[in-house]
Amino acid sequence: MIIPETRKDTEIPLIGKMRSEIVGNQLPSNKQVLEYYFHHTRRYRPKLTPREAATRVVRKVTVFWEYAGIPIMKEDHAIAELEKLVNEYQKILKYPPEKKSSDTFQTREAIFRCTLEDLFDIAHQTQVGAAKNEAVITLLNLHRQTRRKGLLDMIIDTRVSRIRDETEEQKDDKTTESSKPGNNNNNNNNNNNNKQESPPLL
Repeated sequence: MIIPETRKDTEIPLIGKMRSEIVGNQLPSNKQVLEYYFHHTRRYRPKLTPREAATRVVRKVTVFWEYAGIPIMKEDHAIAELEKLVNEYQKILKYPPEKKSSDTFQTREAIFRCTLEDLFDIAHQTQVGAAKNEAVITLLNLHRQTRRKGLLDMIIDTRVSRIRDETEEQKDDKTTESSKPGNNNNNNNNNNNNKQESPPLL
């Protein structure tokens, strides 16, 4: 259940607005997972514990990564990554008011703001490094570099191209097989047999 919303209730300092869903055609950003996380710890009823909310967020995010075909880390490791992000956010909020004008705080807050649009990266580094699918590696690198719209559409294009290439290869294999000398003799024999078995013309 979700309790009725007011703008004040759904606003999150530094981040924006809580979200009840993660949508889009790209891998989720830090901002998106935080919006979804705080929705479940503050607005959702029954209210979830931080660990329960983190688990739900990671499982939601996993759907996007699985669709993209990118290997991801174990769930408990991904949850730990999210909790680290939440902890950093909470430290900024709890910073002593009298020290918020310091260069240290200003720098820390600026860095956090800049990373909000970065990819919430749960890739399994070893498996990704060993992956042979260049399209998947390219997709991940693009997400890590920039928040471009529509990047997951590359997966559809890549799959279609791969199916088309495999189909063409199968056709080429059949053509090569049928053009072998032995196969020609077999074809001739089959044709002769077919002629012998044909019913006489009336």
